Amino acid sequence: MRSYPDVEEQPPIAPVFETFGMPPALVPPPQIQLLTTMPGARYWFISADGNELLQVQQDRLIHNWRRQSEGDKYPRYETLRKRFYAEVEKVRKFLKAEKMGAISPNQCEVTYINHIDFGDGGDPTSHFGDVFSLWCDEYSNDFLQHIEGGLFNVRYVLEDDRGEPYGRLHASAQHVIHRRTSRSLIQFTLVARGKPKQETLISAFEWLDQGRAAIVKGFDALTRPEMHERWRRINANS
Repeated sequence: MRSYPDVEEQPPIAPVFETFGMPPALVPPPQIQLLTTMPGARYWFISADGNELLQVQQDRLIHNWRRQSEGDKYPRYETLRKRFYAEVEKVRKFLKAEKMGAISPNQCEVTYINHIDFGDGGDPTSHFGDVFSLWCDEYSNDFLQHIEGGLFNVRYVLEDDRGEPYGRLHASAQHVIHRRTSRSLIQFTLVARGKPKQETLISAFEWLDQGRAAIVKGFDALTRPEMHERWRRINANS
């Protein structure tokens, strides 16, 4: 692919499905697999600037955008959606021309990874109470006052207008070190995942739009209004 001149081979990603009707397991059970052949590889097709990454494996197609330098501007969801649709169409036409079958999407996923910087040099997870609305930061006595560090991982069922589940929103936060600047950050990750109404490309991209909208609303719901105002000021001055 001329748009992705660099290629890397990576281990495959295991399938993940959102199911309903029974509580999802808190801890995945151990698995033993007997394979007659080696598992298929996952290939990274990387753009010249390194910002965009197309991942292809037997049961998965992924388009990523990654900031490689401080000056890189996120091109927005709509732009990446258009590019991804064109890439999936190329794969669909190739499979059809080679009589290798059709693409039948049975699970969709949208992920946003946000880095929150307080710049005080300490563990930024001590600011969980300042950032996240679900973190009350209140104690029953005065023995413990402030957390030194931590993480959380929560999930929510996503429901349509009729109250029917169409997926889940997973939210997690943890302390990370920025790989280029070595700054301490809160990494706030939001993942929307679910099954499209039909196993067609149109239905799959409709679900991606729905999942992205859930992430935007979820981000606002899970973070405090004071942080929204702070981020608006930062964006206005940048």
